[in-house]
Amino acid sequence: MRRAALIIAILLVFAVLFSACQPTVKNSEKGYSATTIRLMENDAYSGMFFRLMESAGILKKHLPGDVSVEHKFMAQNVIAAEALATDNLDFGIVSMVVAIGSMENDMPILPLAGTSYTVSKIYSNHSDILSMDDIAPDDKISIVSLGSYFGMALMLYAQEQYGDYYRFINNLQIITNEDAFASLNTSDDLAALIFGFPHTIQADNNSGLTEIADLTPYMRKYDMSIALVTNEKFGNENPVLVEAICNATKETVAWVNENPDEAAVILSELMPEVSSEDFAALLKDAPLKYELSFSNV
Repeated sequence: MRRAALIIAILLVFAVLFSACQPTVKNSEKGYSATTIRLMENDAYSGMFFRLMESAGILKKHLPGDVSVEHKFMAQNVIAAEALATDNLDFGIVSMVVAIGSMENDMPILPLAGTSYTVSKIYSNHSDILSMDDIAPDDKISIVSLGSYFGMALMLYAQEQYGDYYRFINNLQIITNEDAFASLNTSDDLAALIFGFPHTIQADNNSGLTEIADLTPYMRKYDMSIALVTNEKFGNENPVLVEAICNATKETVAWVNENPDEAAVILSELMPEVSSEDFAALLKDAPLKYELSFSNV
């Protein structure tokens, strides 16, 4: 419990200290040796970001012509962190909590930069649960990962609303977004479900779900962010590729904010169950930021 509180404190301090996406790397004559870069992918917005970057033509513009791209599905942040640490993934976008935890545990992961997250809400399909006040001690709340920005936002929400960071910690049950949605039709085991963008759009459009809490204000107030990370060995041996991905990330953030309708079309193609109109509305309401970095901390 104390460690979780410590991570909150570290997170808030890091949000002030981060500066630029320029990791310390060992340069070679060419600046890179890899011929393929392996990028994380999943069904969350952060997990679709590299696909968005590629579809918008930004990734190709920044990468050397002799370097190809492979997308690898990683359902959870923790799985991506483990893949990075074991040299099975080259770049990922994970919650800053996972990135900081990896640093604490001396995992060979090199954080590069951060972008702000967007939206997170809690829903229920139980008629007798209309707010978080109705959550009983033995009720289950789905969450994609305990080390996620959702988990941290929930703790901050619980502290502000109930004076107890850990009020809902024992309620949390790790489950993928896909399985959480599927459970709505198969059982009543889950009292509530925590979703982030774009799954909040699906939830908002589901007549059987009621929003019982909005964690978004806490994510924005405390700058709950996602982190661009790489394998430390890969980063040291491929500084040109690290710089390329950092620059492509920064440009993609700017492009999405300037062209939300175009970005929404691409995102809807990646996730057809959400309309481009819904994607565009949320992108316009919650523009991305690119202003944090782990370098020199």
